[in-house]
Amino acid sequence: VQLLNSLVQDNIVVYNPTKHRYDWDCDQLNELQMCDSVASLIISNFKKIPPEALSSLRVLSCFGMHIHESTIQHIVCCSDTYICGGDIIPSLPILIDAGILESSEAITTFAHDMIRQKVYDGIPNDQRQQIHFSIGLFLGSNATLDAPIEDKSSNSDRECDDKEKKEAFDGLATDHINNASELVVDHLQRSRFAGWNLIVATESSRNSNFQSAFHYYKSGIAFLGSEKQSDKWTGDTQELCYSLYKGAAFASLAVGEAESVPKYANAIIQNVSFERSLQAQCLLIRSLDCIGSKNQETVDTALAVLGKLEVHIPFAPHLYLGHPIDGVSSLAPSIILQSMDKTHKIASKYTLDKLVARQAVKVDKSKVGVLSILDSVILAGYRLGSPYLALIVCETVNYSLQQKCVCGHSALSFCYFGHMHIWLRSESYLFVSWYILMNVLTLVTLFSFNSDDHKGGLRWANLTLKILERAKQRNPFIRTRIMVNFLVLIWHQTLRVSAQEMVKAYELGMKSGDVSGASMAIYLHLQYLFMEGENLSSLQEKNDYYIKQVVKFNKETAKTLILDRMNLDFLIGVPCESFSIFDGMICNEASLLADAFSNKNRILVSSIYFRRHFEAFWGGQYVQALKWSKLASDYAGKVSGPRMINMFLYVTMGIVFFQLYREGKGDIYYDRGKVMLKTLERGLQDCSNDLFNNKLLLLQAEHYAATCEVKKAKAAYEASIQTAKKFSRVNDEALAYELQGKYLSSIVDPQASESYKKSYRCFMKWGALAKAKMIKE
Repeated sequence: VQLLNSLVQDNIVVYNPTKHRYDWDCDQLNELQMCDSVASLIISNFKKIPPEALSSLRVLSCFGMHIHESTIQHIVCCSDTYICGGDIIPSLPILIDAGILESSEAITTFAHDMIRQKVYDGIPNDQRQQIHFSIGLFLGSNATLDAPIEDKSSNSDRECDDKEKKEAFDGLATDHINNASELVVDHLQRSRFAGWNLIVATESSRNSNFQSAFHYYKSGIAFLGSEKQSDKWTGDTQELCYSLYKGAAFASLAVGEAESVPKYANAIIQNVSFERSLQAQCLLIRSLDCIGSKNQETVDTALAVLGKLEVHIPFAPHLYLGHPIDGVSSLAPSIILQSMDKTHKIASKYTLDKLVARQAVKVDKSKVGVLSILDSVILAGYRLGSPYLALIVCETVNYSLQQKCVCGHSALSFCYFGHMHIWLRSESYLFVSWYILMNVLTLVTLFSFNSDDHKGGLRWANLTLKILERAKQRNPFIRTRIMVNFLVLIWHQTLRVSAQEMVKAYELGMKSGDVSGASMAIYLHLQYLFMEGENLSSLQEKNDYYIKQVVKFNKETAKTLILDRMNLDFLIGVPCESFSIFDGMICNEASLLADAFSNKNRILVSSIYFRRHFEAFWGGQYVQALKWSKLASDYAGKVSGPRMINMFLYVTMGIVFFQLYREGKGDIYYDRGKVMLKTLERGLQDCSNDLFNNKLLLLQAEHYAATCEVKKAKAAYEASIQTAKKFSRVNDEALAYELQGKYLSSIVDPQASESYKKSYRCFMKWGALAKAKMIKE
């Protein structure tokens, strides 16, 4: 339309009344210098626009592609010679008629980004910066940018709409000033505009727009000079500097750039007192904790800071990243149990209500720092599989009780303390040889804890939840919410409920800036759905969606999600194509394993080996499954406690051991199978979760099959199948039918073929097409 209008206006195309149509001169058209697009055509016609309208167009181009009519109305009053606000409104109809601008629903928009860019680039650089500077100063003088942050946040008289409008002008004004930063040379002015950026960044953080906040924090820091200018940390700019750097450190964590945190945190640590730098120290440690390969560095840095705070963890040198068979674990049993017994006696003096009543409303900053650091040490120790994790937990519980600082920052330690109660029952059978070497006092301690197990664990989990409930307005403590569900509550509620809780944690984490916690939550969400027998195609779609979200912020969790995707693809029978998210840096599982070894990320190494165990198990390759499970367990560490994944490993390994025994591989496999069965039975005592009921029955059936107790074996297989049906776990039903079919075949029972047919149908219903094909063959 624009092209035709132009040709008509230039009388190149004219209406011919005798022919009753438009006509044109071909020679004129051929001689015409044609533009390569309509946008170029419009630009070529700028010479026809009046000077006042063209001047207004240049000003409008400095606002970007879109400008709201309220902003235009606002700058109309500006008399600055660079803006000439009074000329803008009369110019709008001219610019719209020329096809340069479009107007709809109070928004004026450039008709094409090429048009806006051509206008903007056509402004001389010095003049363009001056326009930005004039707009910024004018808008800033009518905003609230020069008011202290506390005055802005405490002004409750402003209506919500008015507040949002003023905040929008704050951001707009600051953007224009940032675009003219080269013009600002005066020290006081640069400090003033650094303060503007701090205000807008703070507002963005409050609105969970952390990407925007990070941008403004960095822009504010740029106004204060280079990193080498230490004088900015003195005088009037010290507080401003501290706030900007602290905000940048937090925002970089919130957008998944943990590697950027040390730059900002160390600047604070190097230029302020140790007491003042404590929050920066916590952010630094937190950033190391968010990087999968930095677990040991997290522990080392945290212990050094705790030492300065005169908080000493017993046997701290043994918090060591090494192979599980390293000598450090030989000291663990008696020391750990005595430490837990001592803490148990102290904490048990209080009822749950009394402990909640001791929750501090306001905690001294140094104590918050201590607890925040201990929080990171606990998580890093857990990932390391450190045998001294219990010592850290006990020290944190003792500290929060003795210092009267029970709060959200100490909630994780109470959660882990509950987890340890469960662990002492489920793991004690596996490590009975450990305890034979201990003295009588320690043995008494062990049995006293066994009487508490799941009930005791639930007591401390409930305390954790109550603490979090009172603290949620100030800090959501995402990772604590995740861990209390992952370690304790999952034994007392359905996996569907746990999966829903993880979605809530994910959403809250993304909103509050804890992208590391959010990534962990969504990983567990998908794991729980798989365990519950969610359709595999549906899980594929969810996995694809969340991988694309998580990789933006947390590549380590994305790597683990890809392993889950490989499991799904194996069962379905399609190749895994998800490695493309790493842009060629990691192209398959072998390169992922090499990356994990290179970064000393033992959790990822363990996850890869466990995935291989999973594939071998479902493929019926039991010798290979045994090999991979041993490697997975070695790298996971001995004392990580009864995670849900451990219990699944007990089930699959129990089946593997009994199957190998029945294949004639040796009596040792029968003994190992019994250990797995006993461990599962002990771990599930007093557990109200029904997830493992059918799995326990299935493992018992395998045991009866190994001891040639035909009636008991048949009854246990059938009970396992019926229990899986009751809870609609088609995956467990399929596996039970398959193993039933194998057993019946071994005793030449004609019902075996029927079991295999039912297994095939269940695997098809689950979506495991490749596995169903194996059954059919």
